[in-house]
Amino acid sequence: MLDANPVGWGASGCNGGVVSSKFRLSFPAIASAHGIDVAKRMHWLAHDGVRTVEAFVEEFKLERAFASICAEADWVRTTLNDTSMTVQSRAEVEHETGSKAFVGGVLSADAGTILPLE
Repeated sequence: MLDANPVGWGASGCNGGVVSSKFRLSFPAIASAHGIDVAKRMHWLAHDGVRTVEAFVEEFKLERAFASICAEADWVRTTLNDTSMTVQSRAEVEHETGSKAFVGGVLSADAGTILPLE
């Protein structure tokens, strides 16, 4: 994906930082429309994409972004007396998601995802 403006200004900032090995279409739907070989290739390309993002996180020390969101959650809790955001450790996120790829996370009780095309 390429942005015409600075990174995060447009398209690259629209996914909220979500990294996934899925596509909008399910893999069975891809196989039905394009054949099992294409579905297999798309499946492994998606997983390779996640591995690439993991490598970038390591190479560019992006764990610092986690420290920033932890600081925000702490500020919200202590300054605004709002306990809806809780910091999750690497182990807690792994337990929730089944993935070891995260350094941690912030869980917000007042957040969610709507997929209007599904």
